Formats: sequence, C-alpha cells, structure tokens
Amino acid sequence: MEVICYSDSTLVVLLVSIMVNPWHHYATIIINVKYLLKRRLSVHLQHFVRESNLSADFMAKVGAASSEIWREFL
Repeated sequence: MEVICYSDSTLVVLLVSIMVNPWHHYATIIINVKYLLKRRLSVHLQHFVRESNLSADFMAKVGAASSEIWREFL
C-alpha cells in the first residue's frame, strides 16, 4: 500500500523526516507520527503550498475562528 501525506508546513515535514531532539516541545507527537508512518509499506511526505488549496485554507480559517461544533457550507 502506498500512502502520500501532504502538509503545508515545511517544518512538520522536516521534523518527521529527521532525528528529533527528545527535549523538543512536540517530541512525543513527532515520535508517535514516525511510528505510525513506519507501519505502512510505503509512505511519502510531501510539502504543498497552502495557497494552492484555497477551499481547504478557507475552511481551516473559518473553523479556527469559530466556536461552533458543526458548520455546513452550501
């Protein structure tokens, strides 16, 4: 199985791709992500520019600014 994981953060891609300092603020999360990625047969991490996906960017901003549990876009 081939899995491609996209992130709009080059820092995230870098942290998951290299050896992480055990004292890093998010070391536990990064190590858990690395463990999950190793379980797959083939995983590729790729960076993409956030602005290239305007719909997802818009919904992420609206969701972050909202206190609603559910929001429907029509």
